[in-house]
Amino acid sequence: SGTNNLNLGNLTLTLDNVLRNGKDLVIDTNKNGQIDDTDLKIANFFNTPNSTFSNIGNLNGDDVVAALNTPPTAVNDSATATSGTAVNIDVLANDTDPDEGDVLSIVSFTQPTNGTVELNNNNTPNDPTDDFLVYTPGSNFVGTDTFTYIANDGTVQSQAAQVTIEVSAPASPSPRPIPPLTPTPGSTPAPTPTPGTIQGTPGDDNLIGIEGNDTIDGSTGNDAILGLQGDDSLLGGEGNDAINGNQGADTINGGPGDDVLLGGKGDDSILGGEGNDVLAGNNGNDILEGGAGNDILFGNRGNDILRGGEGDDLLYGGRGNDILFGGAGNDTLVGDRAQDILYGGSGNDIFVLRLDGAPNDPADADVIQDYEAGDRIGLTGGLTVQDLAFLTAVGNTVITVASTGAVLGVVLGASPQDLSFTSVDVGVI
Repeated sequence: SGTNNLNLGNLTLTLDNVLRNGKDLVIDTNKNGQIDDTDLKIANFFNTPNSTFSNIGNLNGDDVVAALNTPPTAVNDSATATSGTAVNIDVLANDTDPDEGDVLSIVSFTQPTNGTVELNNNNTPNDPTDDFLVYTPGSNFVGTDTFTYIANDGTVQSQAAQVTIEVSAPASPSPRPIPPLTPTPGSTPAPTPTPGTIQGTPGDDNLIGIEGNDTIDGSTGNDAILGLQGDDSLLGGEGNDAINGNQGADTINGGPGDDVLLGGKGDDSILGGEGNDVLAGNNGNDILEGGAGNDILFGNRGNDILRGGEGDDLLYGGRGNDILFGGAGNDTLVGDRAQDILYGGSGNDIFVLRLDGAPNDPADADVIQDYEAGDRIGLTGGLTVQDLAFLTAVGNTVITVASTGAVLGVVLGASPQDLSFTSVDVGVI
């Protein structure tokens, strides 16, 4: 603390702090806010109490002291990104300042040609040390993109440093075996006709069971099958079938074709088979398997297990504690309400973390088990990555809403820098 007064003819420079020995005096004669060759510099001025100097007759009260310390050094950075997905870049990590105690901050940055850059203060606006820049490449851009930034040490700023980003197209990761869970759903067996079986014709049939445990085989054609009460075995066969198990613990197999399969009340097992199928468990603890094709699976009420199988599938857990397996293909997994466990499997998957009903305790949030390169986190409710805060523990990341503390989900085996985000609009079942 203290004040140094330097009487320079008609110019008095008042310094708020006593300076360390060996500091230079720099007067910004061209008033550009930077130290350059046109400025007046007196080396080690504050090392000699009664220093004298010349060539200041042209100075007046409008001249300012621009810097009494050494400017920071901003170092060029590089990063990699996937087309259409954001990447966090800690540009200050390799920047330096020779003056002890100076804190660096990002004071400005340019916009790249093929993307956008935003500043993320990590929800600590008064602490610039954990700030980073978020680069988002264009959705279809692949190649090299650049932008520049300038750092500041609280007094003077650095020269501009360049950030170079290599943007690549999304790559399919190597398949990873899905860890076993209990219970593990098995393949849904195809019903075997027995005496008393209701047998369809090769055409388009409307088949209705009776009260009791029915076996109905639609055969070929576009069939409509209704099981009524009882634990029924319902087989659609070839064709685009519509099957409703109704009450009871039913076993439903759509067979080849684009089928619509509804379990109804009870703990049902539903297999879509080949084709682009729609499966809904409704009430009960159901097991749904889409099979081959681009399928849509709704668990709805109860603690359900959903397997997408081959193809680009859309899985909704619904109410209850559900387990979702995307399988092969580029799948979208929505846990919906309660605590759900999400496995994407192979392919570039989207794990949707809901804003509506998000808990405050990580123990109650959805868990993403196998996030890999190429996968993305889907944000709902208008959220962007700028609205998020991240907590890390033992290699896992907890994603929260910065303004409320609500927990969107937990990602196992990934750091915040590994994650990519996208906005989705899929609703909540």
